[in-house]
Amino acid sequence: MEQRKPLLLTPFRSAARAGIRCALLAGLVVLSLSALSCYQPGQGGGGDDPVPPWGADDDDSAAVGDDDTGDDDSAAGDDDSAAGDDDSAGDDDSSGDDDSAHEEIVFAPPGACPCGFGQICVAGLCQYVNTFAVGLLEGAHSFDPEVPSGTACFWNPAWIGSVIARQGTCYVRVLSSESPPDPYVELDGGWVTVTGGQTDPIQFSQPAAATCMGNNITPGVTDLFEEGDTLQFSGGGGIDLPPFSATLLAPAPIMGSPGSIAVGQPVTMAWSGSSSDFVELIVSTEDTETGYAYAAVCRVPDSGAATIPATITAFLPSAHGDWEVSFSRNEVEHLEYTALGLVIEVVVQTSWATEVAVP
Repeated sequence: MEQRKPLLLTPFRSAARAGIRCALLAGLVVLSLSALSCYQPGQGGGGDDPVPPWGADDDDSAAVGDDDTGDDDSAAGDDDSAAGDDDSAGDDDSSGDDDSAHEEIVFAPPGACPCGFGQICVAGLCQYVNTFAVGLLEGAHSFDPEVPSGTACFWNPAWIGSVIARQGTCYVRVLSSESPPDPYVELDGGWVTVTGGQTDPIQFSQPAAATCMGNNITPGVTDLFEEGDTLQFSGGGGIDLPPFSATLLAPAPIMGSPGSIAVGQPVTMAWSGSSSDFVELIVSTEDTETGYAYAAVCRVPDSGAATIPATITAFLPSAHGDWEVSFSRNEVEHLEYTALGLVIEVVVQTSWATEVAVP
């Protein structure tokens, strides 16, 4: 299997290089540490009324009593005249729409605290907010040697919060290919220094408000750290970022083996076991009918094997392209600043990825 660029905590791939599909898929798999409440397929945030992930369906999709299965809607007795039918709200039935297409993406409601990546706890619920994420990525598996193996960026909550389903420490993200939110916000973080690795020091800095900080990492450098290095992160603070510090132990490299992947079926994945805060498993693809990008993500113990449940893969599109699969080993410090409406995420990560072709 081919080794590919780590997909987490990196700016999305160039559209000129890989097209909008890869750009969205890379952005979808922003590192998430969520341990949130259960959201089952067909349930609106654990409520009693079934709601599919794309929103409430028009009753034209019903097979019983609906003459829309070949009727031009002008015939007497068409249930489109019934109160509550959403055809009255701008549905284009008159232009041949069979109403079975997904018309809207409905995001999962807030989950219960404790919170994960990009979230703060407010009144017992996790809310996505502006997030400053600084991370060092193990560079030996870089897809493009010109992309630095370290980033420090302000992430947009509308981007990282694009979650339509949750179950335990697993979730599903989705983004539109036509009008996705901006992945970053332009803020001023001052500077951040990292010491203790193979490149010492690493300096992230910006003279004014920007989406991502510049750094002194030489393009083409493959290893910013080795397993067991003690990495110290120190932020001096900026207009939009308080001073902070964190110390993380560099994790071991990782290599994975994806199992058989099918929508609505459990996916068992294996990797070279070690020790870390957690391993993140990601299966992503594009809906070939709508162009939306989907990613199923699970955070699991670093035990060497785990399964993405069928209740999560059920939200992946039935009409899809090839699967992109990634494994990452993570050490993380999650810092919440509720009064500022801000989260700081400090991450050290090793990653391995491959593509699984659809038969």
